[in-house]
Amino acid sequence: MPDVSDLKVGDEVITNHDSIGVVKRITPTGRIVVDFGNYEVRYGKDGWELGTESVYYKTNIRLLTPEKKQELEDIKTIRLCIKYFDLHHDLLTVEKAIRIVEILKE
Repeated sequence: MPDVSDLKVGDEVITNHDSIGVVKRITPTGRIVVDFGNYEVRYGKDGWELGTESVYYKTNIRLLTPEKKQELEDIKTIRLCIKYFDLHHDLLTVEKAIRIVEILKE
């Protein structure tokens, strides 16, 4: 069960699906409204999403730690690198490929 008792407006939170949002407001009854940029989601005071029937799609939130935020940034950088190679593989020479493989082996 996520601990959301100390959340306040402006805190960055993360869902169990690694989506990052910002606490927009907390109602007097303890419901938490999180802004994910293009949409908002309401959570109960227990941290679980409200209004979703399916247990497979229901999310929960917790405070985003600096360590988790860095981990997600690292993953994003690696994915961007892979995407770059996929889009620009025609620019890759054999010599460059060998150097990249040597770096990856380190």
